[in-house]
Amino acid sequence: MNDRTTEQWLASLQTQAESMIQQSEQLQVQLAAMTETASANGVRLTVNANGALQELEISREAMQRGPTELRNTILRLNGTAQGSVAQRVAQAVEPVAGADAMQFLRSRITEAEETAAASPAAPTPAQRPAPQQAPRRGAADYDDFDDDMPQTFLR
Repeated sequence: MNDRTTEQWLASLQTQAESMIQQSEQLQVQLAAMTETASANGVRLTVNANGALQELEISREAMQRGPTELRNTILRLNGTAQGSVAQRVAQAVEPVAGADAMQFLRSRITEAEETAAASPAAPTPAQRPAPQQAPRRGAADYDDFDDDMPQTFLR
C-alpha cells in the first residue's frame, strides 16, 4: 500500500467512525425520550424505552373493581406497552445496528417471550403456603455473650 492509499483509507475510516458516533448519539437522545402509554378500565400506565414503568394512574372506579381485576389490568397494560415500545426501539436501532444484529435480537426476544408464556403463573394468595414463623429465642438460647462483637465489613 502506498502512502496516498493508506491516507485515503484512514480518512475514510475516520469519516465512518465519526458518522457512527453521530448516529449513536442521535439514537441515545431518541431512546431517552421514547415512551409508550396504554390505558383501559380506569388504569393508565407509561413505560420507557427499557420497558420500565414510569407512570401509573388508577382511577377510583378501577380501585373498586377489586385487587385481582386491578392486578390483571395493570399486568396486561404493562405487557402491551412494553411490546409496543420494544417494536419502536427495534425500528430505531435497526439502521444503526444492522439487519443481522436485529434478527439475532428479535430471536432472543421471541425465546424470552416463549419461556415466559410457558412458565406457570405466580400463585394467588390462596394458593401460596402460609409463612412459617421462626421459633422465638430468648437470652438463654445464646451462650456466647462473652465473645467479641462481630467485625463489620463497613468502615
